Amino acid sequence: MDKILRHFEVRDLEQIRRRTGPQLDTFDGFVYGHIGTEEDTVRELQDAGKMSLRYFNVLTMPAPDWHDPWFDYVRSSVVPLRRADGLGAYFPSQWEYGARALWDWSLWTRMRLKNLARKIRELSGPEAGVFLDQFWMMPRDWMFGDRTPEGLEAAKIEHFPGSKWYRWERMIGDFLTMLRQMIAPHPVVVNGDRTPSPPIYLEHPEWYPLDHEEQLYLEHESTVLAPFVEVDWSVDWGLALWKGSGKWIAFTTRSEGAALEEAYARAHVQRSAVD
Repeated sequence: MDKILRHFEVRDLEQIRRRTGPQLDTFDGFVYGHIGTEEDTVRELQDAGKMSLRYFNVLTMPAPDWHDPWFDYVRSSVVPLRRADGLGAYFPSQWEYGARALWDWSLWTRMRLKNLARKIRELSGPEAGVFLDQFWMMPRDWMFGDRTPEGLEAAKIEHFPGSKWYRWERMIGDFLTMLRQMIAPHPVVVNGDRTPSPPIYLEHPEWYPLDHEEQLYLEHESTVLAPFVEVDWSVDWGLALWKGSGKWIAFTTRSEGAALEEAYARAHVQRSAVD
């Protein structure tokens, strides 16, 4: 059976609690952050057999006015990426809310990584998998914005020695291994870099044009065929690839309006016809 994955915000779970949101038969799993909010609804969906993935961004610091147990933990435990002179690196504001400081994965130790994995396990709960957003084995130049929140020049990727990024790669890879061991048998979803044999892998087709080798990867090695398909560009592509595959699909959009719900409605109709 083809499966549908939703990414819910607080308002979506509020609507589900009031029985005015998506019907339970129209999705099979969901991604949700906002630790500590609408937890009774999360448990209700889990009890109904829905796969749940708790959302954690592992690249950028939370905005100053964001508060929940995860954001508070990040502020107290994560060291932001800075040059030796203290100049910080910030994610471009056009990609996410505000110009938010980047994590410095190169400064983690194995003990601190273990504590991080344990915290994510604790916050996820015993019945949920984990969704790691912005998980990159190596930083990219597009992650480095030009300006700090104060409008000053920000640190760029070329300001740091290459040795720093090799340690980043080793530390973030160790973290993923630890977390998967703690979360098993539930999945750890990676949105970012491809990593060896992930239980679920999220693919952005508009970012990664598919050549023949990548097409085979999606068809044979991933349990998610075309998730988080950009509805403004590739709904038809995603639905055609997903049809009859027995795998997962989800949609995303950077625009406002009903396009997202229309894409999910099409997926539900297609899935019902196939079944």
